[in-house]
Amino acid sequence: MRRLWVYDHIPLLRLEVALDCMTVPTRDFRLNELRVRHDIECLHCTTSGSNHQTVWGEGRADPDIFFVGEAPGKEENKFGRPFVGQAGQLLSAIFHEIGLCSEHCYIANVIKRRPPSNRTPLPDEIAKCGPYLIEQILTVQPKVIVALGGTATKFLLGTETGITRLRGVWASWTHPKLINRSSVPLLPTFHPSYILWKPESQRRNQLVSDIRMAVNRSRKTPIFMY
Repeated sequence: MRRLWVYDHIPLLRLEVALDCMTVPTRDFRLNELRVRHDIECLHCTTSGSNHQTVWGEGRADPDIFFVGEAPGKEENKFGRPFVGQAGQLLSAIFHEIGLCSEHCYIANVIKRRPPSNRTPLPDEIAKCGPYLIEQILTVQPKVIVALGGTATKFLLGTETGITRLRGVWASWTHPKLINRSSVPLLPTFHPSYILWKPESQRRNQLVSDIRMAVNRSRKTPIFMY
């Protein structure tokens, strides 16, 4: 039987596989392009002082879960990577505890440069830097978003309600540029640094429970390719 060829030199099956594999590199390219643009244009990060570097974000370009934190801390500023300090170590321990592979996730902060003295980001700083987080989310199109702490939750949901009232309750994040769907499931929960500050076992157990719930939800959410 004669084998089916496309363009006389690429087997049809190989072409289909190649087209499938093009999706992730395309997102990687767009993320890198967005990072360069952010580092040039962001009105917060380009005026935050030479002793602070940009902490962009990292992870899979087609993630199951997108974790959103508040802002880089001292260790993040030092290494240029998100969640590598004590809060990040706690988050990694929880991932290991519930069997979540970090390679299936993407993680970033609302703002990309450390605020002075690790204070909470100001509304003006969030207004300047936050739109780049939105573009990160739109680029990777995650199955589920987990908002870690009050700053991320308030920004993504446009609310002033406190995190203790919202944590563990599913919400929806919407944007007109979402692909093939109207919203992404979003779960607010505590920031790991809050657990370190108030290390009651109940709070940690709630964070673990919330992340496990997000993992289960992501496994039931269809993958959208574009």
